[in-house]
Amino acid sequence: MCKAFLACTQSVVTPLTWQVGRVQHQLVPQAAHRAPPARSHESLAAPQNLPGARRWMFGGTTGGCTARTWQVVSPLCMRKLFTPHPKLRKNALPPPSSLLPPRSSLPESPPTMPRKAITFLGLGNYQETTYCWESQACTTPLMAEATARIFRPDLLVVLLTPEAQQAKFPDLQQRLAGVLPVQPLPIPAGHAEQELWQIFAVLATEIKPGDELIFDMTNAFRSLPLLALLAANFVRSVRGATLERMIYGAFEARQENQTPIFDLTPFVALLDWTSATDTFLRYGRADDLAQRVRQTPPSAQPFSAGQARQFATQLASLTRALQAVRPVEVMREAHKLEVQLQTLTVQLASEPQVVPFSMLLERIASEYMPLALAEPTASTERHAVLQRTLYMVRWYLAKQMPVHALTLSREWLVSLIVVRMDLDLFSYISRAQAERILNDQPPVPAAAATMNDLENLRQLWRTIAQMRNDVAHTGMRANPTRAEKLIAHAAQIYPQLAALMGGA
Repeated sequence: MCKAFLACTQSVVTPLTWQVGRVQHQLVPQAAHRAPPARSHESLAAPQNLPGARRWMFGGTTGGCTARTWQVVSPLCMRKLFTPHPKLRKNALPPPSSLLPPRSSLPESPPTMPRKAITFLGLGNYQETTYCWESQACTTPLMAEATARIFRPDLLVVLLTPEAQQAKFPDLQQRLAGVLPVQPLPIPAGHAEQELWQIFAVLATEIKPGDELIFDMTNAFRSLPLLALLAANFVRSVRGATLERMIYGAFEARQENQTPIFDLTPFVALLDWTSATDTFLRYGRADDLAQRVRQTPPSAQPFSAGQARQFATQLASLTRALQAVRPVEVMREAHKLEVQLQTLTVQLASEPQVVPFSMLLERIASEYMPLALAEPTASTERHAVLQRTLYMVRWYLAKQMPVHALTLSREWLVSLIVVRMDLDLFSYISRAQAERILNDQPPVPAAAATMNDLENLRQLWRTIAQMRNDVAHTGMRANPTRAEKLIAHAAQIYPQLAALMGGA
């Protein structure tokens, strides 16, 4: 019998271990209680979600062992538990090599992406100063050296013109000899628009997927700081690079020749906030904005961690209600958001450094507060519900969501009849009666018969119903309306609904 896997007469476990990179795997056969004989040629499949899992065949006629369970012991090892067959023979087990997963199936350790510091070096007359960052300091005339020694990246990439490479780079290279690799990256002077695009291309090419970046903007000249900021933001989205920090050695702000290093990273984060807010306002999806709120470190939050969680949760709730076309829920969630925004706006007004966030909140408020209503089911709020539902129709059309707009327009007409007849807005019986009136099904109540615009209402009802049915059947008919035409027709519905609101 193979002692590497199982001792038949003793409860001995001998692990078989193999290693790939820094990941260790272990296959441990373990003697257990005796089990009923396995059926002849029983096929036992290993789970597919375990690394290196294979299919095993054990035959009762030849003895062997029956695989009972797979168990993940830790991320670095996996255990196979064997139950010996009562008639196990010495030659029943396969050789150890056949039990090993093929090397190609073993998980490889993911490569570690380098932390890159990207800096600039010009032809300036750089003076020696002590660059200070929190409790660390470095005395040098070159901020690039301070970046390398204080932030300790794996690689320092220096953008410089051919002239600067000849005049200044040897000194920097000598100062950092034995500290870390220093890579010169030649760029044009940037005297023309075409050269600026070349610099952008050089930056974008140098940054690889997964890189962790530290940008030192101290010696970037003319338009390079803006260009570097845009390039960093671009590659973060396209290549999944991470901007760890953007810094600036403020030589002009030095005191007693100690130069502070400013952290410009929050200004990059502002781009993320702007993009996420734009998505929320343009498409009505708060996913990005809520994620931005949750992921921003507490130290960089414009408000407390608790408020951030509540704000993110409220944004997500409002988004879900809008996507599911739930007017009553939308009104309630918008009201809760309104209360939160009022509190946050007052708090942020006293903190000048978060003025941009205040402006973003104001924009969100102007877009969504017209939907807010604390008690939409109250009988006294029927007209308010009509107004806000009509605003939702316009909102859906503005977000290019005609299906939602048509669905809600139909229900809005029903609600309009119910309100005009002074019935319960949320009663099934009341709404069914309103639909019969719109469908011109007798008997017609006297209150409805006196409506001067009843025929216009019925015509609009038929138009919306036809468009809605076309949408509901996904155009699977002989002559479906083309998408472009459907969107255009849906947009024409809103002015007609708004005109009816005056007679409510």
